[in-house]
Amino acid sequence: MNRLACVIGLLALLVLSGCAAISGQSVATTTGSLTITASTRGAAIGRADAYVDDTYRGRTAITIRNLAPGEHTVRLEKAGYQSATATVQIRAGKRTNIIVPLTPLPKN
Repeated sequence: MNRLACVIGLLALLVLSGCAAISGQSVATTTGSLTITASTRGAAIGRADAYVDDTYRGRTAITIRNLAPGEHTVRLEKAGYQSATATVQIRAGKRTNIIVPLTPLPKN
């Protein structure tokens, strides 16, 4: 009888873990995502080069997935604007949004 209970328990565990895999849900989320937007004078501007921890990730507005939890440095660069750097905290299973203000360079 004890052996039968163990077999039934194992089958139940396999079925439950298989259901999670089939539905696309992970048992534990270990990464987060980050959406980066550039702005100037309160208005969004596009196509700024976005770097996370000194690695180029694309142009704004951009969402970066699968970031490790913890502190990350975001840097934006765009012709005609001063580079801007910000620090952001990523949490597992969460999306973090950051708006980085860019200051236009003085015109000569």
